[in-house]
Amino acid sequence: MTLDTYQQVASLAMAASKLTLYVGNEKSLQCTFEKHLPKALKAIGDWTLSWGPRVWKLHPDAMLGGPDNTWFATTGHLKFPDGQTYPTCVVAIGATALWSKEDWENEDFDVKHVVDFEQWTSQWPSSGEIPFPTDTCAAKIQPKTPYIARGTAKGVYQLMTQKAPEGTVAAGKTLGEHIASLQGVKKLIFTGHSLGGALSPTLALCMAKAHNANILRNFDISDVLTYPLAGASPGEENFAKQFQETFPPIPTYPTSGEYQVWNYDLYNALDIVPQAWCQQAGQPRDLLNIPGIYGNHPAKWSLQGRVYESVMGKVQKEVHNANASGVVYRPINGQSFKEGKTPAIPQLFSGFLLHALRQHIRAYVDHLKLNLPKASELDPVEGVRVKTLKERARDFPVLRYLQDELVKEGQDQTPAPF
Repeated sequence: MTLDTYQQVASLAMAASKLTLYVGNEKSLQCTFEKHLPKALKAIGDWTLSWGPRVWKLHPDAMLGGPDNTWFATTGHLKFPDGQTYPTCVVAIGATALWSKEDWENEDFDVKHVVDFEQWTSQWPSSGEIPFPTDTCAAKIQPKTPYIARGTAKGVYQLMTQKAPEGTVAAGKTLGEHIASLQGVKKLIFTGHSLGGALSPTLALCMAKAHNANILRNFDISDVLTYPLAGASPGEENFAKQFQETFPPIPTYPTSGEYQVWNYDLYNALDIVPQAWCQQAGQPRDLLNIPGIYGNHPAKWSLQGRVYESVMGKVQKEVHNANASGVVYRPINGQSFKEGKTPAIPQLFSGFLLHALRQHIRAYVDHLKLNLPKASELDPVEGVRVKTLKERARDFPVLRYLQDELVKEGQDQTPAPF
């Protein structure tokens, strides 16, 4: 099966997320990533690793945890919709991994605090390590200043400061150093799924706006594109506007469900992750959409009603967390689709979680018609194991607070599917 431009980029995003279902220490996860990524690239198209891959864990020796971040850069010749084939570099960033507190608590879940985007990126130096992001307290928020969640900023910081490991491509170099040194490459694309769907557009805008660092010196900004999938909101309205001004949506008015787009967050309308972190009711992507995403508000006395009320209670907790930042989170431009029929209203929390898992992963594979092996079909190295369903719940906003419900239902040790 020959994949088109967008399918190849989406496949690379999914390849960066190969470890989503696994836990292990950093060394074992890195070995697993290095073992399987070249096979995935070969199956996708004419792609060669140009940086990494990199697996990073805040606590590298911890066995009870997935990778906090996984990412790589690859180059190849990609045929674009204008009929021309261009030498292209794709930066692909992995999804959230189970048992990874750094991801959802300190990256996606760390939405109580924000970072002044322009102030931070203006401090990126022409050489050397970028500064660690600092908070702006809620009382000092300025109405026209772009802000990003502290967790998003910390994720970008790790992507920019960690070096390619020994034995990998461009070992000893940071990703920024690699991008700045690229020669003879026409197009640069940032992509990722889930956590990568929030970090990839943010990383692209950081590189574009960090004028002192001049990382994109070898690219025309019109040749820098983003293709995020299933991303939560990285920041608030001013950030979303700045992203759109820098990376205009292509096309301006896409057909409903179309995946052949640039600079949109491609999201499944039945996926709960892109609903975070907007906390204003009535928006297409909004935390308050999550409890009823698989059906209307059921009667409180019913089994479905018990699940709804449990999820709603935790949504309110996430809304409180987001409100503490002093900003209203807004997603970047989005392109939605709905794959298949809306699932039946779940009677058990485990049913809600299983719906969420399928809509967050498999629905994207089906909609884009990607021919990828399931993460559960990989052959991990010794010391790496598949997550349980309870562990998998930690990958999701809102659902992370409901792990005890799985214990009550006797589903906590069930191997996670998809």
